[in-house]
Amino acid sequence: MDRGVRLSDLSLEEFREAHPDLDASIYDVLGPEKAVTAMVSYGSTGPEHVKKQIQRWKKLLEMESSNEKQ
Repeated sequence: MDRGVRLSDLSLEEFREAHPDLDASIYDVLGPEKAVTAMVSYGSTGPEHVKKQIQRWKKLLEMESSNEKQ
């Protein structure tokens, strides 16, 4: 922020100044789309988890709807 640049504009060497263990994979999670996609914990906003929840809720709502008809 002090430099007025985006994180994706920083070089790997600049990232390593902040923490020496950082490698080129840091670029895989920079930016909003990549950050969301990188979320892989249970209940996260990662696209695969969201798809699973949508499918789950569709099934539950279908079951509820069919139960109401009976």
